[in-house]
Amino acid sequence: MITALITLGAQLLTVSWNNGTLGGDAGGVAYIQALAAALEGDEVGLPAFPATRHDHLSAARSFCALCIRMSDTYPRFRVTGDEPELEPMTLPEGTIS
Repeated sequence: MITALITLGAQLLTVSWNNGTLGGDAGGVAYIQALAAALEGDEVGLPAFPATRHDHLSAARSFCALCIRMSDTYPRFRVTGDEPELEPMTLPEGTIS
């Protein structure tokens, strides 16, 4: 499970993601759902991770990317349990010099 503390204006909202299911503050959940719907068909992702084009809220990495987009400041994340999808991709030797 991933929990994000997001700043929207003067409000701090908590939104959680657990295998594609959202929870937390109703306003934050509605906002991230609307943002994901608005970006359907567009790439959503984090550097060094594969992006999603569809069904963004099914992927942990895209949930994190959406939280970053919607928050006025960089959100704080807490990961509980194992989220292998958030392990950085292995780059081939010599990719970065």
